[in-house]
Amino acid sequence: MEPGIIALDEPTANMDPKSRNDLIKILKNLKDEGKTLLIVTHDVNAIPELADRVIVLNKTIVADDTTRDVFVDTEMLVAVGLDVPVIMQLFEVLQVFGYPCDVLPLSIGDAVRNLTETIENGEGHIHLHIHEHVHTAIGAVRSKYQHHHTDV
Repeated sequence: MEPGIIALDEPTANMDPKSRNDLIKILKNLKDEGKTLLIVTHDVNAIPELADRVIVLNKTIVADDTTRDVFVDTEMLVAVGLDVPVIMQLFEVLQVFGYPCDVLPLSIGDAVRNLTETIENGEGHIHLHIHEHVHTAIGAVRSKYQHHHTDV
């Protein structure tokens, strides 16, 4: 049996981190083989690794676009009760410290590419700075996502 479409409902729910990562690798392999994955999930950290298109539902369709276009609308995500991917939150904090990042990474792979390019273009270094405004700016980032359980 070789299904072309695989539907999953909250596949990463209640999984330990290793099992979750193993499942994401399996799903990425299926996607690379040309399988269509239809995934219903609240796991916003897994979706950028797997999805080309994201539909956000909250009694109706709130958003229907590419993964990047949906996830960069952080106000919409927060408004419908979803977390912003942790990697995006981290890079938002790094920007406060002066890290040059025009496009926030959505996944670990994106982050590694971004950091590698920045280090290569910066003669092997990343320069971060603490100025007077940093603590206030970090507080603003924290409060932006405070209603969720994030640790930024």
